[in-house]
Amino acid sequence: INPITSKPTTSSSKSSIINPNNLPAEALLSVSHYRKTCPDAEAIIHRRMRAWINKDPTLAPAIIRLHFHDCAVREAELVPQGRENTKGLIKFFEARGLNMLDLVVLSGAHTIGRSACHAFQHRLGKTPDPSLNVTLLNVVRKKCKTGYSLVDLDATTPKKFDTMYYSNLMNKKGLLSTDQQLYSDQITSPFVSALATQPNLFESQFAVSMIKLGNVQVKTRPRDKGEIRVNCYFVNA
Repeated sequence: INPITSKPTTSSSKSSIINPNNLPAEALLSVSHYRKTCPDAEAIIHRRMRAWINKDPTLAPAIIRLHFHDCAVREAELVPQGRENTKGLIKFFEARGLNMLDLVVLSGAHTIGRSACHAFQHRLGKTPDPSLNVTLLNVVRKKCKTGYSLVDLDATTPKKFDTMYYSNLMNKKGLLSTDQQLYSDQITSPFVSALATQPNLFESQFAVSMIKLGNVQVKTRPRDKGEIRVNCYFVNA
């Protein structure tokens, strides 16, 4: 039986048999994995996620960030801290099979969520970052007096998942320097301009880029010690 087509293999097609062990890990992912054991898995997850987020909207950006940590980083100290330059971010993404468009689109997740002041405190000093909008500068300075406050990444529509994040960058209202540099850098600025005016493009490409992110560093069993946990909190006994 051909492991890919599930059709009988003839002698003439033996050479075309694909060994699953030679496939990249992401090729072994399946959207139908729980079809028999839990056919309503996706609907159940969707309903629970919606209920949790309606109760606590801060969970939405937290879960997106968790996806990024799990798929692109694994141990959290490697995650970009908000001070990297665009070239460094591009290299970080390319090393994981993601391109510049993925970088700009996934950064758009900052249309919701908040950041701790220490991530952008360096932009607020006596000689503030000239690429930071003066009005926004004064607002966040007041909020960050203690250095531990949380500030909305999108000061305009902080609770709405939209393209305002990109419009903010075009008006020097990117809170993190890594965000603002996406528009300041000529390499990535065309993507910012395009996404700012095309919400349908952002929504469709965000889904595509999130799926690509989910294909990064996939672990399968038994080849690379991946496992489907019986209890998500613990490694299987």
